[in-house]
Amino acid sequence: PIYFDLEDKAAKSLGKVLSDLARVIAHELNLSNSTLLNDPVEYFKKTWLPNVLASLPANTSLVLLFDEFDVLADPKSNSAIAAFFPYLKELLGLNREKLKFVFVLGRNPADLNSIALSLFKGTSSFRISLLSEENTEKLIRISEIAGSLRWNKDAIKKIWEVTKGHPFLTQALCSQVWER
Repeated sequence: PIYFDLEDKAAKSLGKVLSDLARVIAHELNLSNSTLLNDPVEYFKKTWLPNVLASLPANTSLVLLFDEFDVLADPKSNSAIAAFFPYLKELLGLNREKLKFVFVLGRNPADLNSIALSLFKGTSSFRISLLSEENTEKLIRISEIAGSLRWNKDAIKKIWEVTKGHPFLTQALCSQVWER
């Protein structure tokens, strides 16, 4: 999986967004080349990304995790809307075995504009809401399974009180504890 935050990308050109994405993918996969030559839009889709996908081990997929995806659907960012959504729709069909996508939206998908919604036509979506107290504890205890950190009941109770089952906040708080 490759995490890519789109929060600050709405005002950038499609070429710049793709160059940033290529740089992140290359870094995460320890690839030497992330340069997208003269025409980054065409080169990324027709050459660079297919080469990356071909270099993946058998039975492996590249999963692009697009966080803050809905910022590109902001009506004030016409350049991002006009260029990114149709381009991404092409990428969705590029190689369904080797290339997967996860889009994180901070709002209801029905609130997106029609161009953004057309991208998701025929795809499945899952609403992730607050976790139950039981599922929050399961999330917290993942580090115990990995053997990297043990939690006592009081600590888990305090995390539940602070986060009320918000998945990101729970993970962020646990990450801070783990780092310390």
